[in-house]
Amino acid sequence: MQVLRLFTTGMLLGFVVILATFRPVSQGPVVVRCESAAPVVAREHAPRVNVVDVAAGVTPAMLARILRLEDSERIAAINDRALGEDDGDATVALAELAPRAGQLLDLAIAGPRGERRALVVIH
Repeated sequence: MQVLRLFTTGMLLGFVVILATFRPVSQGPVVVRCESAAPVVAREHAPRVNVVDVAAGVTPAMLARILRLEDSERIAAINDRALGEDDGDATVALAELAPRAGQLLDLAIAGPRGERRALVVIH
C-alpha cells in the first residue's frame, strides 16, 4: 500500500513540474514561395459553367439536346482537347470517347455570346 501511495505521489509531482515549466511553442508566420507557378490571369467575365448529370447510355445527339445547344453554338473542346470548326467533329469525338458510368466530360461550348463550360457527369 505504501509503494502505491509513493508511486502516485511521485507521478502527481512529476505532472505538476511539467505543467509549471511548460512553455508553448510559438512560430512566426510560415511563408511558402512557389517559383514555378504560372501567373493567374483574371478575366473580366469568367465563362458560365453548367453541370449536367446524365445516364450512361446517352448518345452524342441526345447530349446536344440535354446541353440545350443553340443553333449558333458548337462544342469547341472536349476535356481541353480542341475540335475543328465542323459540327460533326464533336459528334464523332464524343462517339469515339464512348462515355461510361463514372466518367466526367469537360466541354467548352463556343458561341456568338462567348464561351461557356459544361461538366457532364455520367452515372
